[in-house]
Amino acid sequence: LLDSSEQPAAEAAERLRGCVNAVRVDACGQVIGVSVSGGLCRASHLAECTPQRAYAAADAALYLAKGAGRDRIVVYGDV
Repeated sequence: LLDSSEQPAAEAAERLRGCVNAVRVDACGQVIGVSVSGGLCRASHLAECTPQRAYAAADAALYLAKGAGRDRIVVYGDV
């Protein structure tokens, strides 16, 4: 999100996660839930911000979210 602070970006990601979490899918007669894990990074948290570093930081946060049990959002600054 351009020109956004961490809080609004994290709130938007949580709203998206919550909406996806509310979805139920019929898979061959069995209803299953869907979850989302996400990683966020604010460019100002990086010493030298390049697209590659921002992507790597968000990716690291994503894998922390997955490792912490999934279905959650992790912000790079919280890592």
